Amino acid sequence: MIDNSSIITKVIKNFLTKSGFDKGKIFVAYDRNQAMMMFGLENFDLVTSGIHLKNSNGIDLLQEIREKSTDTEEKIPFLIISSEDQETYQEKLDAHQATQYLRKPFNQDQFEQTISNILNGNNKLEPAEAKPSEPTSTQDSSWEESPVEIPTPINEAFSISTVEALEQYMTEAIPEASKGSFELKGYFSAW
Repeated sequence: MIDNSSIITKVIKNFLTKSGFDKGKIFVAYDRNQAMMMFGLENFDLVTSGIHLKNSNGIDLLQEIREKSTDTEEKIPFLIISSEDQETYQEKLDAHQATQYLRKPFNQDQFEQTISNILNGNNKLEPAEAKPSEPTSTQDSSWEESPVEIPTPINEAFSISTVEALEQYMTEAIPEASKGSFELKGYFSAW
């Protein structure tokens, strides 16, 4: 599993273990150099990689792995996970034999289906369609207004940039009922 975001690697590792993979056999790299070092030391059944890495990108990494691999290693399934449109990279994905492309945001079921397709030989390079999840909690929450007035243009710009940033890392957020009694009062702010 290669991604420059520790949040995404944790989510993917969690999804892999929930899908039945042994936690001790899941390796994480945060950049191209770490990934290539691991390829020199281990044999892998599956590779997942983001598009944007610290010192490279997932497609260049895919190309390098395919070029340096033996005949056996060339068949290692390679899953690209990104929030960007697959069409942007389709020509390069085809040229370097990417196995599948999973678009963020995704949930456990979509992830499991993609992994199942890969491991069962259904390697059509098609994007997974994101489906909204049903909320699992109907707990009411009360909202307390902030006494601070924020100008609308600042509020809109902050909201838009926050949503765009979260789109990069969000997979699925499901509210749950609290397991304990607690009260949180405060305000979210940024400068």
